[in-house]
Amino acid sequence: MIILSIILGKLNNNAQEIRINKITNTFKKNKNKVIILNFRLFGKNQKFDDNIYTFSLTNIGTIFNVIEICKRNKPNILFCNTYSPFLIALILKKLLLKNTIIICDVHGIGTLEANSDKEISSISSFYIRYIIHLLLENIAFKYSDILLCVSNKMIIYLHKHYNVPNEKLYYLTNGVDTNLFKPSLNQFQIENNKKKYGLNRYFIFGYLGGMNKLQGVDLFTNAANSFKNDKIKYIVIGGKENILNNKIVYVKRQPQEILSRFYDLCDVLVLPRPKILANEVAAPTKFFEYLAMGKPILSTDVSDSSYYIKKFECGIVIEDNVSSFHEAFYKFFTMNKTELHRMGTNSRRLAIELFQWDDLGRKVNIFLKSMVERKNE
Repeated sequence: MIILSIILGKLNNNAQEIRINKITNTFKKNKNKVIILNFRLFGKNQKFDDNIYTFSLTNIGTIFNVIEICKRNKPNILFCNTYSPFLIALILKKLLLKNTIIICDVHGIGTLEANSDKEISSISSFYIRYIIHLLLENIAFKYSDILLCVSNKMIIYLHKHYNVPNEKLYYLTNGVDTNLFKPSLNQFQIENNKKKYGLNRYFIFGYLGGMNKLQGVDLFTNAANSFKNDKIKYIVIGGKENILNNKIVYVKRQPQEILSRFYDLCDVLVLPRPKILANEVAAPTKFFEYLAMGKPILSTDVSDSSYYIKKFECGIVIEDNVSSFHEAFYKFFTMNKTELHRMGTNSRRLAIELFQWDDLGRKVNIFLKSMVERKNE
């Protein structure tokens, strides 16, 4: 297959970029040609190695360059990374590529995320953001041939609230590279790293990920600061600076290639997201990394992740309040090592059996290839 992958805006080395890169690499591994068009508002039009282009939407030459790429490559699939570039894909299909299939990869629901930020946004900025997301969502969800959904709850939501037929909804969650994320056998190195952050001889609860309101980091740190146990420490990784204090250690954001070193410091990994609809339909990348690291997980009762934790006995699921966190801290701290090890083993097994990126990629590649073949019949 020839896939024209469309991105709108600059990538920010976040979970969205991780998913885009993983899907792109999956397509390439399955012997597809992938051409990446990254559109930005300003900047130069540039070509990079391996069929990667950046285009400025304010440069008149962009139109002719994109037309030339489409005519030369004749893609089978227009792949939208999120629904933000969907209008570009739709215009290309209507004018140039009438027999192509438009696939929209839905990472999250923008209107729900905008609602969750309503309290901290000005009224005007909230409504502008909300209306833009609403328009793009309605167009993308209606005119896409297939929507790739990161969770089962997202499939239910899109079917119920946007009347998207079930046959247009395909489940492709966030997977994990279980070779990159795996428990270290080097206990000497782990102990040295613990000493570096003052974590040796403590029971460690850890959080790795984004720091925005949707992630619930404040809930986790409030619970940690108010829980009295001088044999427990907490680590939060993903902020802008390193802060070492007596109870919570903050470590600035780290490259994905070395995250496993920080996961190894923890006895239990934490998913503290508040129970709101934007989180219910999401699939946080960190959950799959937590599983692959073979650690017990402490999670609020939100989205598909809490279902898997309960079903496969990978940890403890709680309500999103401080007192529930206190109870869980105590349960984990007093839990025997055999039970902790069993939960961690279950986590690793779940990652390997259900969430390896290569396996997920092969399945979606087979599905998309069958769609292209039917279209060409």
